[in-house]
Amino acid sequence: MRKLMERPFVGYDDNSSLGLLVRQTLARHALEPRSTLEVQTYSLALSLVEAGLGMALLDQYTALSASPARVCLHAVQPALPFEIHLLRASHRAASSLVDDMREQFAQAAAALAATLPQRLEAPAASFDTTAASTTRGRD
Repeated sequence: MRKLMERPFVGYDDNSSLGLLVRQTLARHALEPRSTLEVQTYSLALSLVEAGLGMALLDQYTALSASPARVCLHAVQPALPFEIHLLRASHRAASSLVDDMREQFAQAAAALAATLPQRLEAPAASFDTTAASTTRGRD
């Protein structure tokens, strides 16, 4: 991972959950990225990576929407936790429509996650300072 920090890095605004998670994780491992750009959304970070402007840490769902011809995906070890929550107004009662949407979302997320192993390229980027962490070719 230290070697990767020498490359242009698309960072996130600290007000986003992923931005805070990324900054805290990098700081915990004494890693300082060479941030060239800072964005607020994962999709914008992906667009910048696809344009060749750097690399980024993304959630698996956004990463899977990347063009395989333009972006290589690498696992991060240990994996960073990323949660998705369904919210509703507290004054609204639960409904069967919301339950159905939650179930459909869970099924779609599981199907998408099942495709991740086929998209990952070796080697994984590791926060372990004893492990080598390099990528090949494209961002």
